This record gives sequence, C-alpha cells and structure tokens, in this order.
Amino acid sequence: MTIHQAFWEITSVCNGMCKHCLPEGTKVIGNEFIAGIEALGRSFRKDPFGLEVADVDIKVYNTSLDRAVRVIRHKYKGVLYKVIPHCFFPVLLTRGHEVFVVYRGLVKKPVETLRKGDYLFVPIPKIEKEVTEIDVYELLKDIKIRRKPRNYEKLVKIKENIRMKSKEFSKMVGLHPARVRTLRGKIKKGGTYDTVGVVVDGDMVRFKFGKTKIPRILKVDKDLAFIIGLYVAEGCVTKNAERPNSFVVRFSFGKYELKLASKLAKSIKRKFKLEAKIKKTKTGYVVKVNSNIFGWFIKKFCGENSYNKKVPEFIRHAPADVIKEFIYSYWLGDGCFKNNVALTVSEELAYGIVFCSLRIGVLPKVKITKTRVGFMKGRLLKGGKTAYMLRFRRKEMEFIAGKRDYDELYRGHTCKVTRIEGGFKLIVDAIEKVPYNGYVYDLEVEKNHSFCANFVLVSNCMYSSGYRDKRELDLDSKLEVMEKMYEMGITRLVILGGEPTILPYFYKILSTSVQLLSLIHISEPTRPLYISYAVFCLK
Repeated sequence: MTIHQAFWEITSVCNGMCKHCLPEGTKVIGNEFIAGIEALGRSFRKDPFGLEVADVDIKVYNTSLDRAVRVIRHKYKGVLYKVIPHCFFPVLLTRGHEVFVVYRGLVKKPVETLRKGDYLFVPIPKIEKEVTEIDVYELLKDIKIRRKPRNYEKLVKIKENIRMKSKEFSKMVGLHPARVRTLRGKIKKGGTYDTVGVVVDGDMVRFKFGKTKIPRILKVDKDLAFIIGLYVAEGCVTKNAERPNSFVVRFSFGKYELKLASKLAKSIKRKFKLEAKIKKTKTGYVVKVNSNIFGWFIKKFCGENSYNKKVPEFIRHAPADVIKEFIYSYWLGDGCFKNNVALTVSEELAYGIVFCSLRIGVLPKVKITKTRVGFMKGRLLKGGKTAYMLRFRRKEMEFIAGKRDYDELYRGHTCKVTRIEGGFKLIVDAIEKVPYNGYVYDLEVEKNHSFCANFVLVSNCMYSSGYRDKRELDLDSKLEVMEKMYEMGITRLVILGGEPTILPYFYKILSTSVQLLSLIHISEPTRPLYISYAVFCLK
C-alpha cells in the first residue's frame, strides 16, 4: 500500500451531503433481473452519517458484468434532471450524477452539463452462460396450493360436531374411529384443506393428486420460444372462482389467424404433451389448455394478464436463434409488420423485449404513450393507461425473421441511434427539470463502478466507490499511516474539497493520532460539518 492509498483509506468516507443518486422507479439491468432500484435492497440500516445502507450480492450489467455489494439511499427534495434520449426510455438523475457520453471514447459528464446533441451509451449485455434447458421441478418446487381432501364433506361435519366422541361420530359418518381422530387432528393443524406441491412422476412433473403433467426437462428451443412469444402477445391465465386450482391458459386470435392457432396447438402438444382445444368465437379463435401445472408454469414466468406480462429469464439468456424466434412470434401476435410496430401496456415486458433485442445486437425504438378510449370489435377499450410502443427498422425485422445477415444492418448507417463497438450511442433529444420529493438510491458496484439505469450507462455516486469498509480501519492502521508520513518528511497536510470534507468522526481520529505523534499544532475548524478545507501541521 502506497502512502496515497493509505491516506485515501482514512479520508475517503461519505459525508452524507452529496445528492448524486437516482429516484424510485429507475430500472437496473442485472444478470437475473430487471427491477426498480428501490426493490434491490431489503433491510436498510442507518450509518453514522444519516444514510441508509443495505448489503446485497447481485450482478449488474455495465460494459461487462460486475458485482454490486450495497444499495444506498437517503431522502431528497429538489430538482431531478430528466434526460430524454431519441426514441428510448428517459433517465432521471440528481444534480452531479455522472453519465457516460460517447465522445472520442467513453467519458463521464455530470448530468447538469449534458446538452442536446450529446450521445449516451447503451451497452450490449454480456451474460455468464446461455440457458439451453430448464428443470421444471426445480423452478416450481416451492409452489404450494390448497385443495379439498377426499373426505371434505365428512371433514366439515366433524368440524361442526367437534365435541362429539370419535366412536359415536364414526357410526354417523361411516368412518373408522381412528380415521375420525386423524381428521380432527388435521382440523386443529390447518383447517379443512390440504396443502400439496409439485411431485416428480417419471420424466414428468405434476401437482400431487393432479391429473395433468408436463415434461420435467424442457429444452429452450424455438418451439418453446414460439409458445412463450405468442402467450405474452395474446395469452392470459384464468381460473374458476369455485375451483381455485383449475387453471386455464387461453390464447386469443383473430378470425383470419386459424392457421397460426393450429400451429400453436401442435407446438403445445409436441412440447408440453398437452391437448390444446381450438374454439371458434364471435371475433376469431381461442386456443385453450386446461392444466393446473401448465397454468402455474406460465403464470409464474410470463405473467397472468396484459399488465404484468414479462419475458422469462430462460428466454433472456437463451441462444440468439431462440431469442429471434421469441421476438418474431411476439410480433406475429401483437405487432404490425407493415410498420414493424408493437404495443404493450406492461412495462416489464417492454424492458424484457429491449433486453432480448440487445442480446442479438439490435435496438428497437421505444415511445411511451397513453392508450385511447374507444371501441374495437364491440369491446370498450379503457384509455389513460401507460403504453410502450416498440418499433424496429425494416432491415432489423428482416434480420430477426432470418431473411438478412447482421453485417448488412448497419453498413454505412449513421443516424440518431448508431451501432458502435460494444453497444449503441443514442443522441439526447431534450433535458428537462422536474421536482421530486422522496428517496433517491445508488448502487456500489465493484471494478468498473458503473451500471445501467434504464439501459443507459451511468456512474456510481462519488461516495459509493469509497464507501466500503473505510471506517472499519483500526487505530493502529491509521497511526502507521501517520508514521509513514512523518518518515517521508511531510510536515503539512492540506485537505481540499468542493464540498464539506471534515467530519467529526475523522477529526476525532486524526486529533488522537497526531497527539500520539507529538503534533505541535493543528488548526481546528470551527464548524467541522461545513468547512471546505483544513490544514494540519506535523512535527
């Protein structure tokens, strides 16, 4: 350790005065998640400087894949800078937070110095390992459902006559007295319902007492991508209120899409070994799959309805040809090939499709809008919901469909969204100021000290990289540093900073240290929390 490194270990602590953070709702792109930054930290603890800190162990994307070790938050009331890239998700940051800008390489600029016309950087995610198959049992083994037992009606009678002796009651219901006592014990433990989970049945999995089953090992291939893509576009999971475990997975198609519905039914039969029924309706066709285990699989990994649809992790980490099949099948169900546009009201699904697009080296344009009130095929459409419009260029959609090579996509292509080495650069269309009052957050990331906020590469706060373990150094280590400074002939130490630097904690430790080293003078700051510099003299 050099003297500069040693002194940095003493002095570089957060004073809690900086506000360089991101607000709630900012999406962080990780190896296993796409989540709001406020959802990453669980149990926050307060440190001596008024910050709230939560330890985490997650991997987040920047130009590589680095480990985040802490989430830091504090209250903030003031102005946020809203950076609006061309046809992409906006990013909100507090004053002073640094953003990576493409200018003769990657450089960091505070958000307040950004100008219209600057280029932001969106890196291409680099995953640890591609997923080629999944174990359904391992994914669903934690799910527990409640069901009525075989002797449910008799169990209800036992509950109503709980004080009657077992021998007398057994004659009434036609059960053995020992069975009556067993059922009474079940009532005391958990009521009148059984709790069952997923069990392995050969090379298949099902719920205990369930009739339908699906393969335990599923290959992540084009068949699975085709089914998942059509589901997030046109599917939903429903159940009967009187039979809470009777899941039905539905896919809705138009009146001219019978061929697509038939192809889907065959894919489900081939992939999940389940019968899919095609039913004609007034407006088109519906493909129905009656299966509890299949319904839970789809609900858990793809969402239940249009507002919480999402892209499963095993699709986001799939090989490139599987991802292209997923995007293309989603466009078949919910998109328009004339303009290469698709619309969704699910924020999580929009972020998932952008992630998948980046995985294969393309970036869709994103426009955030509101749904309109109106009628479609006799149905009332409720307006006012936030919607996400995704659009590919014609060449990009041809590449996804397998009709064009990737080398032809960006040859000689220069515009507001440009492919560069390692990612894309997006031009800044506008920067706005918006008021904010609430928590702001930041991550402490190892190595590169950066992460993707709404896919845009941003830096850690100034204090994040110097926060870890700075105050845990013992007094002997600090005395060793002071002795080294004395041996090197350092007689005066000047601490400068553009923000308050001297803390009561540091001032106390430094005072103790220099007294033990026969310090003859120290200029004492009158207001330790607010002074911007100080001079310390050594003997």
